[in-house]
Amino acid sequence: MNITFYTEASGKLVIYSFFSAGVYNMYYFYKNFLQSNDNSSQLVLIVKSVLYPFFCFGLINNASRNYKSNSWSKLIAVFLWVSLFIFVFAGGLTQGSIKYLALATFIPLSGINLLFKKANSRM
Repeated sequence: MNITFYTEASGKLVIYSFFSAGVYNMYYFYKNFLQSNDNSSQLVLIVKSVLYPFFCFGLINNASRNYKSNSWSKLIAVFLWVSLFIFVFAGGLTQGSIKYLALATFIPLSGINLLFKKANSRM
């Protein structure tokens, strides 16, 4: 399925994600779920956006297939999704200084945003 992904300028994405402590990430994925031509209700889209680490793999996988249709596309999608998952849940599930990874969710989100931009340019 070819969709046009919602993307942001890299600097804007980093600033919004960092200073909102990751809340902007939910908005970012909400916009992408909205554009994915999913026939879900508004409530389902909001729930998917709040729980985006569990539901965003389909978007990432779709973008990586649109960008490159080879054996690396699945690996790229899995790497980006796993890194996002680790960064998002590091704060709640770990002790010590590694919990501050949760404030840096803009790092994997920047990679996802770049992938979405590349997928858009291939269409």
